[in-house]
Amino acid sequence: MFTAFGHHLIALAFVSSLACFSAQRTNAQQGWDTVIQVSGKLKTARGNLMVITRDDDTDVTVMMPDDPTELTFSATAKPAWLRNGMLVRVQAMFGPTGQPQMPVDKVELFAPFQAKKLAGHHRERFIAGVYPADAKPAANSPQGGFQPGVYKIVGVIAGMSPEGILVNAGNTRVPLPIAQDASFSIQYNDLSLAEPGDLVNVSGFHQPPDETKIKASSITVKVDRVYGEATDNPKIRKRTREASATKQDVQKSADETALQN
Repeated sequence: MFTAFGHHLIALAFVSSLACFSAQRTNAQQGWDTVIQVSGKLKTARGNLMVITRDDDTDVTVMMPDDPTELTFSATAKPAWLRNGMLVRVQAMFGPTGQPQMPVDKVELFAPFQAKKLAGHHRERFIAGVYPADAKPAANSPQGGFQPGVYKIVGVIAGMSPEGILVNAGNTRVPLPIAQDASFSIQYNDLSLAEPGDLVNVSGFHQPPDETKIKASSITVKVDRVYGEATDNPKIRKRTREASATKQDVQKSADETALQN
């Protein structure tokens, strides 16, 4: 016999399948009916379009995914890169007094996101708050008199010290000790940190036989740059100057190579 929870999972899976089918049908109706995957180096990006250059030096124009969370930029960072006002996601275990039981070993930084564009299952990734990691309803936020356990903290850095960070998570201020060997990852859903030459992987649809124009279903940009590294190295200073000089290239219009239906 199915439990109510089991029926709920089935309903969610059915809705998800319908959404996927609907997206594919819409693409097919518009002529984007052939699946394609392509990799290349970022050339320009602006608005809803980006241009990447394949290994054969062919430029490919890519229309951004309808779901903005399907565009991801990934990198790593050092603690020195953190600033007050940055958005973070962490997971921590709290005791009965509402205090973290151990230092946090993973910190994820993300970019501001328009809440009106978020599907329900994404809200806990972008909306400031304290969320139980096991997805059960929270009795209270980690302030005391609540159910001890593991919680996901999403919010804004409001203070920093050698020991950790203070996070404004909605109506809750959460002090979080950070482990000395903690990892810091950057997970942005925009191209604000992207630079020309970054490797881009695209999955999507195209209209045969033209493979130079793609409607993306997902885009990933993963770089080996480490943000917050010491800049007293001449090579790093040179790279920083070059990145600043070419940053405008990423903002140049890709409209000249706009997708033709």
